[in-house]
Parts: sequence; C-alpha cells; structure tokens
Amino acid sequence: FVQTHCSLISRTMQADRKQFTENFEAPGPDRLAELLENPKEVRFLIVGGGVCAGYLCKHLVDLGAKPGEIVVVSDEGVAPYERPAVTKAYLHPPSAKVRARLPGFHTTVGGGGSAQAPDWYENAGIELMLNSRVDTVDLASRVVTTLDGGRFRYENLFIATGSRPNKASRFGIKGDAWHGVHYVRSERDGAELVRQLEGLEAGSPAVVLGGGYI
Repeated sequence: FVQTHCSLISRTMQADRKQFTENFEAPGPDRLAELLENPKEVRFLIVGGGVCAGYLCKHLVDLGAKPGEIVVVSDEGVAPYERPAVTKAYLHPPSAKVRARLPGFHTTVGGGGSAQAPDWYENAGIELMLNSRVDTVDLASRVVTTLDGGRFRYENLFIATGSRPNKASRFGIKGDAWHGVHYVRSERDGAELVRQLEGLEAGSPAVVLGGGYI
C-alpha cells in the first residue's frame, strides 16, 4: 500500500514540477548542500496537509509525541483544515448568517474539537512545511526529498495526500483551463470560485457537472 502510493505521489509531483518550481524560493547553495548530505531525522513524517494530516497530528500529540518529532509536508499555504467546508459554508453569499472562513474551520472543529490554527502546531513543536511538495520517496533508505531541497529520514511515514477531483479532460472533454471552469479542492480554489461568483450579474447561468453530495 505505502509503496504504491509513494509511487503515485512521485509521478504526480513530477508532472506538477514546472508549475510549482515557479512559485517557491530555493534554498541557498550552502543550505542545499547541508540538506542533501545530512537528511533530517524525523520520527513522524506526514506527506499531505489536509483533513487526515490535521487529525493525525492531534492524535500523535495526544499519544505523547514530543516537540520536534512531527513534520508535515503540504503543498497548501495554510495549516490543515476541514476540507468539506470549502464546498459548503465557504460558498455562502456575503449576506449569509454563517460563512466559513479560516481560521474558523481548521481541523479538528469538524469532529467537535478546537481549531488547530498555526500557533497550535507551533506550541506542539510540529514543523509545518507549507507550499512544499514531495519529489521522491526512497523506501529502501527511508528518505524523502522535497522539490524545495528538503531531505528527511523518517522512522514512520504517513501518506495523507487525500483525493483530487476528476477533470473533464480525463474523459476527452476540452476546457480544463478555460476561464470560468473551476475544480474545487483547496481553500485557494474556493476563494477563486467565490470571487468569480460574486462578480456575476444576477441571472447569469452556471453549470455543475456531477450529481453527488458536493
């Protein structure tokens, strides 16, 4: 299971490398050399920064994980949050009584707990590597490298990357990159959809593909 998912992660990150590398600041040569020669020893390494990652951090801390033992690598720019809210109360209009916005729906509010805002991770000694993506996973040496030069030797590896929406192009339909076409997975996606919805004139048409829960 882990090997299969690590392989999928590697292929996905390779495909997105060009887009991602345009948006991060690479470490200097001295720091990069240090990372490559001396991978950081990590007891719990979590790849992914969604719902599962947030609850897992809480669970590990409750079980006695010490400061400095947990590292989360996430390609999002914010701490883990309750992702379902992005397609629910996040899309409510400005006039709505309830309109989900961070930090109000960080994990673990969906399970009846408190919101784990960035300061919660800081106080627990958890390192959040935001806007960072995994490049390779070496199962033999137990080393994970990231596109921004990080290198970690893990004792326990958790794959918490979640799922992504099917794109129309997968079924031979053009238009993924067209203006006004949205795929909602992240808080960033939700924010862009809200921006465009609020810019529509009354009576403007909208189409939703899919008839499921979301």
